[in-house]
Amino acid sequence: MLNELATHKVRLGDIEAAATDLPPFRLRVGDLTGLKVSLNRFGLLAPPVVWKTQASGGDRWVVIDGTRRVTALQELQFDAQVAGERFPLDSITVAAFEGTLAAAQLLSAVLHLGVAQYTRGDEAVAAWLLESRGWSQTFIESIVDRDQTWVAHSKLFVNALAPSVLRQFRADGSITVKGAFKLAKLVGPNGEPDAAAQEAAVRAIVPAKDRPAKPRGPGRNAKHLPK
Repeated sequence: MLNELATHKVRLGDIEAAATDLPPFRLRVGDLTGLKVSLNRFGLLAPPVVWKTQASGGDRWVVIDGTRRVTALQELQFDAQVAGERFPLDSITVAAFEGTLAAAQLLSAVLHLGVAQYTRGDEAVAAWLLESRGWSQTFIESIVDRDQTWVAHSKLFVNALAPSVLRQFRADGSITVKGAFKLAKLVGPNGEPDAAAQEAAVRAIVPAKDRPAKPRGPGRNAKHLPK
């Protein structure tokens, strides 16, 4: 599919890396330091995939795949402007998809299923989006090389986790898959996610690295310590 997309030269400032109608599957771009070094040294080796659509002010260019690359380039451009320098990549080549918003969302979901750097929460949303558009669980599992249970669990996470909890499950890895299953059981009388109970349970989770270290005893050399 991507080989059939037309390429365009687009001003870097005109590209939307985090649009509200087509938000990126990766909620946090993470540390861009290494990527910026690579872009400075080698340039943009692979064009981002964007959704080209019409707006009242003209064309819109919304990132479907390549949020980190576009964000890193935009930050580098801003840093250059602050320093009074000219950034060499004022415009970049993008591969443009020109379908409907729904089709762009489906393309985004397909591109981000099974990608290693995305969290289980990101994958769950991508799989659920495809299933909600009528794709069979069998076909979805073939895309990611997982079993049907994995696809069913994706639907469970999206439907049974409160929106704020699902965002955290996607964002920072502080909620494990095992923890997500436990949180999904916290529902109200109507069967809907109990947001208050789930959020309270999340707050009660203290990452191991933040727990105070247990006091250590003198160990086996205690008898040699001075009285």
